[in-house]
Amino acid sequence: MDKTQRIRDLEDKLTEAQDAYYAGEPVMSDAKYDALFDELRDLDPANPVLKRVGTKIKDARLRKVKHEIPMGSQSKVNTKDDFLAWVKKTGADRFTVQEKLDGLSVELVYEKGELKTAITRGDGEEGEDVTHTVSEMSNVFGTLPDKFTGSLRGEIMFTKKAFDQLVGKSGEYTNPRNAAAGLTRRKDVHKAVPHMSVTYYDCLTDKLDFEKEHHKIRFMENALKLGCVFTKVCSLDNAIAWYESYQEELRAELDHEIDGLVIKVADLEAQEALGETDGRPKGQVAWKFANEMRSTILEDVEWDVGLGGRVTPVAILKPVGIGGVTVTRATLHNVSNMTKLGVWKGAEVLVCRAGDVIPRLEQVVKPAKGNKFGYPTECPRCKAPTKFEGEFLTCPNSQCPAKIRGDILKWINTLGIDQAGESFVNAAVDAGLIKDPADLYTLQEDKLSKLPGFGKSSAKTIVDNVNKAKEIPLAKFLGALNIQNASESTFSALVNAGFETLDDLRTAAIKKMSLARGIGDTTAQVIFNGLAVKATLIDKLLKNGVSIKKKVVGKLTGRSFCFTGEISIKRPDAVKLVESMGGEVKSSVSKGLSYLVQASATSNSTKSQKAKSYGTEVIGESEFFKLVEFSIQKLRSLT
Repeated sequence: MDKTQRIRDLEDKLTEAQDAYYAGEPVMSDAKYDALFDELRDLDPANPVLKRVGTKIKDARLRKVKHEIPMGSQSKVNTKDDFLAWVKKTGADRFTVQEKLDGLSVELVYEKGELKTAITRGDGEEGEDVTHTVSEMSNVFGTLPDKFTGSLRGEIMFTKKAFDQLVGKSGEYTNPRNAAAGLTRRKDVHKAVPHMSVTYYDCLTDKLDFEKEHHKIRFMENALKLGCVFTKVCSLDNAIAWYESYQEELRAELDHEIDGLVIKVADLEAQEALGETDGRPKGQVAWKFANEMRSTILEDVEWDVGLGGRVTPVAILKPVGIGGVTVTRATLHNVSNMTKLGVWKGAEVLVCRAGDVIPRLEQVVKPAKGNKFGYPTECPRCKAPTKFEGEFLTCPNSQCPAKIRGDILKWINTLGIDQAGESFVNAAVDAGLIKDPADLYTLQEDKLSKLPGFGKSSAKTIVDNVNKAKEIPLAKFLGALNIQNASESTFSALVNAGFETLDDLRTAAIKKMSLARGIGDTTAQVIFNGLAVKATLIDKLLKNGVSIKKKVVGKLTGRSFCFTGEISIKRPDAVKLVESMGGEVKSSVSKGLSYLVQASATSNSTKSQKAKSYGTEVIGESEFFKLVEFSIQKLRSLT
């Protein structure tokens, strides 16, 4: 391949990889991307792809917004020698060291203390308006102290624990970063969004003159009361020591993803005087962690079906040790990625543990003369013909065992049915006891207790918990049906727009639904199609005893409550009191919430601060008891 052709090839690969990364579906490791980037820079130092930041916005659902100051990126180094070479160019001896957060970059614009817009990085010049989701995140405030005017920049993050509990099992997202990117860009507000947060790392304002990089962090922490990125000011030797500590042990102990450290010249004037190259500031550098790689032999490819119906390739490997773990399987992501890698049976391949956690086949080192792998034209689980949805191979059969498990788990998780986890679903489906969520309501204790790992006590607990979840509010009922891209919050918007019964929605025209606030034509079409597909299931649920909980009209109708901390009665009893008087209970603080209830009205918790920023009234238990006309006799009548 001549030089010109190689440059074109590198341009295509880098552009595609960058677009995929910012869409939340990376097709290559950071190390491989950096190697291709460096090769292009050596071949064509002025190539415009080297100046590209983020990705052009292709999603027409979200409004485009220009950044007042471009939201650029950092140059990267991968070795200690490269880092020392950067240090020498800066001439600095004091540095600010920060964790390089692996999430979705966002800018929050405030005017006189009021949140105006939240914008993704986009292509650096223009991003997407994601205010509707970002404003619901756990540490984003609608109002800031001191009437702050300016921009705050940060990273939208999912903790590993929250990811595993809320979205990891669905199979829709492979890791916390992809989930953060995907859920933030959704038009509706997914139930997991309030469990996401923004970790702040930069502050831009004309009102203040910061002398040092870390002064911005201290201002955001102390004056604005925000959660900021881990930051240390130190010498060169200490900066290197911090990197080595993170690489060897600290990173593994974190509950959030990082992929390196960002190291900046501590003095802002000196940092800015160094200028930029290709839009990347010379006074900052990202020192990336290395993914450990090992070579092994590709023995086979198997195909898994996720809970959402995606059919994904998995490499079966000759066992190889990586980072103290024996790896025998590695993800290939999707058919498109597998084809690009050119995998053959018997080929020598490089495997890494992405983020030192997820094994991934990185590249083919030496092709073999074995068989080249194709993709299945039939679903491995149900034998239905597969089809492509974009670059993903999927099973369209609604009765596929993998989809059945997904539907049942979605129902259980949305309703919060305790003790009925994935192991229960797998055992009950395999035994033929349940084929859809409606079958949960016909479970018999004696049959369930005979399954491996289930005794009489656990069987009774599960059946009792299922039967407690028979009367369900309309939005929760519909949100539990596992209609893709239509969550409980989507249906809440329709209920609030006047679609107050199941019949209202099942007979509604697409155009009428699209007029509801926050819905639009695309979502209305998704709901219309989804309800048609789920019609038989809906009828079966109703036949098996599930009912839609009627809205109670009473003293608290139109008012909503969120509880935090402990009060002197149990949380379920407090919920019953509110709902008995027509009120609504929400799981998190968000715009429009009427009351935040905590043990003491004077507590200054994070939730309390957020509630006050939204104009929500914060009350103690005595004020709450007064509102609900609490008495032991009244509570007993509801239980």
